[in-house]
Amino acid sequence: MDSFWEWVEKQNPLGESKFSKAVNYALNQKPYMKNYLTDGRCSISNNAAERAVKSYVMERAFYSTVQ
Repeated sequence: MDSFWEWVEKQNPLGESKFSKAVNYALNQKPYMKNYLTDGRCSISNNAAERAVKSYVMERAFYSTVQ
């Protein structure tokens, strides 16, 4: 990750290109990524959490259409 951050920080994209937006996004997310990487308990995916709440969301959507 250190080499990735070194590379990102060296970039100087101009204008509103997709690359410029990606570089700015990465730089804005850097503190959160570093925090994420310090805790090995964090999952890189939120699929388990989404599956856990899906039944409640689907049930709520069903009942809102029935009434």
